[in-house]
Amino acid sequence: MNLINRIKPIYLLLALLLLVVPTILLLITLIRGAPEREKVPQPTLTPAATVSPTIPPGVKTMSTIRAAPFSREDIFYLPNQPVELTFTEALLPQSVKYTAEPNVETKIEQGSIPNAIIISPVRWWEDGTTKITVLPETISQNGAILGTPFIYELRVSLPPAPDSKSEENY
Repeated sequence: MNLINRIKPIYLLLALLLLVVPTILLLITLIRGAPEREKVPQPTLTPAATVSPTIPPGVKTMSTIRAAPFSREDIFYLPNQPVELTFTEALLPQSVKYTAEPNVETKIEQGSIPNAIIISPVRWWEDGTTKITVLPETISQNGAILGTPFIYELRVSLPPAPDSKSEENY
């Protein structure tokens, strides 16, 4: 009793507030359970079908994994911009079947790696949007076919001409 009399009542009150009250609140929370949060439905991703009805069973397929330059609505490229397409399989340029709209004379070359090809205009792309479609008949060196057509759009524009009224000399 002598020890309890020596401890000042203010220290006992602080110990009660700092230790006992949070412990009681924790026990009440555990007994009652945490309030349930509103469950947000998670989107379910369904994988795309890997077998196409037009591809016979046992035929190996490939796909396009990269196109450069990036195709964005807010970026315009110069009319002589080449397009590099990278596939999952190595292929020869002459085995690639494609179309370009509007119809522009093009050339096709091997890319920087065996899986890549470069399509570029012989002269230049027309002003506006050029759509390059790689057709499913494209065959890789290993005999794999392109299962679905790959469509790439390139926005082309000449840079604006300098203002003729400008006093600066170029």
